[in-house]
Amino acid sequence: MVKLNSPAHPQYRSNQKKHKQFVSGLKCYRCTATENDKDKRCITDPASVEENAITDCNKVYCITVRVEYTDPKDKLQSMMRDCVDKPIFLNETIENGPFRVYYRSCRTDLCNGGTGLKCYTCTANENDKDKRCITDPGSVEGNAITECNKVYCTTVRVEYTEIKDKVQSMNRDCVDRPIFQNEIIENGPFRVYYTSCRTDLCNDGTGKDISKGDGIIDEDGQDAVLYVLGIRENSALSLYSSITLIISALCFVIF
Repeated sequence: MVKLNSPAHPQYRSNQKKHKQFVSGLKCYRCTATENDKDKRCITDPASVEENAITDCNKVYCITVRVEYTDPKDKLQSMMRDCVDKPIFLNETIENGPFRVYYRSCRTDLCNGGTGLKCYTCTANENDKDKRCITDPGSVEGNAITECNKVYCTTVRVEYTEIKDKVQSMNRDCVDRPIFQNEIIENGPFRVYYTSCRTDLCNDGTGKDISKGDGIIDEDGQDAVLYVLGIRENSALSLYSSITLIISALCFVIF
């Protein structure tokens, strides 16, 4: 009789394969760089870092910690890419004295390779000839994909209440704190769909599926930020809807 722990046993190979898969774990970039380093590829192109910055991690999250100066704006002080079981902050932006620190966490292979969260950023309204931001943001000319040093990708879709499914405007963006995370708000002649999510290019849908919240509905995120909906020149209706929604947001905070 062949023992279970013998290489000759059929189950042995199966167990070894499972063990290998478990050990391999999550693939993350692991490297560091500061403003004084000559080699800044960890910041701009981690995949090209010498000695292979790609690591098989037996951890839960890939992370980036990007430190910038608050003044001058966007000046980078350091970047760290790593893998951990429990991040200090999952997805937050923290200001501390002269520094602004962007903490990002994700759970898919090599997801910590960018400078920040990738989001679609574009706007369109009913009067625009090019409505691809509404129907197909990935095809928008001028590249609607943005590397955002923010926490959320968002969509704000405004429809008329009386004409079913008629879109007045669509805004795709990235923000630190949305007005509403995943809500439907009716205000006069408009119905507004707010969605927020935290994975790369997650704001690509129609903007009507408020359940696509990427597990963030129970987060705080209720601090008020004035979120102006895609205002365009020569679009009085878009301007009217934006002002109406801003007033509504102020009333929400006051009361």
